[in-house]
Amino acid sequence: MKFNTSRRLRAKPTAWHQDHPAWPIIQPADLVSAWVALDDATVENGCMWMVPGSHKWGNHQKHLKSTPDFMPYHKHPELLPESAQVEAVPFEIKKGQVGYHHCLTWHGSPNNRSERKRRAIAVHYMPGHTRYEPNGKHPMEPHIQVKQGEIIQGDGFPVVYRR
Repeated sequence: MKFNTSRRLRAKPTAWHQDHPAWPIIQPADLVSAWVALDDATVENGCMWMVPGSHKWGNHQKHLKSTPDFMPYHKHPELLPESAQVEAVPFEIKKGQVGYHHCLTWHGSPNNRSERKRRAIAVHYMPGHTRYEPNGKHPMEPHIQVKQGEIIQGDGFPVVYRR
């Protein structure tokens, strides 16, 4: 088998989304993601874009869509608060920096139009009152060792801060 090494495949876009709807087994929706840049993330190489204030609007995942130029829109804007401003801003970040966003923040990444990589690691933090609410469908369920309604804890969920 031969591989074409003359050009690197460019990353595809990450659709507009909210993180919490993908993690319904974690309740309440208080998760915060720390996005650690391993490379500079710029508009040219597909940095993340976010909609400021969208974390206050609740779960709208099933209504999020993208225009052809990758701007977000809501299929049913009448469901949003009257003061909601659906305006995305780029989240450019330097290698080694960390950006944080709430699990209900609308965010996505357009395709990488450059030859530069845009790698990162995401670490998710949740408060000590986070409960497990299984739905029988999530791939993490076999790794959670508490019962429904109990506080999530265990080897896969280390405590990183205590008062």
